[in-house]
Amino acid sequence: MTYLIANSNKNTIARNAGIYWTFYQLSVLIGNSVVYLVFKGYSIITFKERVKVLCFLAGISATGVCSTFILKKSVKPPLEKDEENDEAPVEPDVGPMEEFLQTLKLIFTRNMLLLSALFFYTGFEMRFWGGVLGPTLGFAKLFKNRKELVGLTGIAVGTGNCFG
Repeated sequence: MTYLIANSNKNTIARNAGIYWTFYQLSVLIGNSVVYLVFKGYSIITFKERVKVLCFLAGISATGVCSTFILKKSVKPPLEKDEENDEAPVEPDVGPMEEFLQTLKLIFTRNMLLLSALFFYTGFEMRFWGGVLGPTLGFAKLFKNRKELVGLTGIAVGTGNCFG
C-alpha cells in the first residue's frame, strides 16, 4: 500500500486504491473458482488434485510477484524550502528501531485504542468467513458434495465481499 500512496496524488489516489481493492477482492473469487472446478465431483481429494490447485495458485502468485518488477520506481517528492533560510530542510534518517518505537507510540494513542476494538472484531469475522466456514462444510459428512461446497462457499463469500 505504501507504493500506492507514494505514486498517487490527490486526483488519482481514489482510482488507484479502487483498482488495488478490486484485485484484492477478485483474488478470493478466482482462487475459490479454481478450487470448485478442480474438486467438483470428488468426495476424497487426492494428491493429484491438490497439486493442480497448488500449481495454478503458485503460478498466479509468481506472476503477481514478477509484475512488481515492471512497476515504475517511486520518487520522493521534493521537500519544500524554508522561506527564512532559503534552504531545503534535511530529512532526518530514521532507522528501523526508531520507526518501530514511533509505531508503538501511535498504537497506544486514544484513537488507535478505540479503533483496535473494531480491528479485533473485523479480524475474527474475516477468519470465520475465510478460514472456518469452508473447511467446516468440507468436513461435514451430512452433505453429499461437501468438497464442492468449499469452493462454492468461497465464491459466495468473495462475491459478497466485492458487491456487499
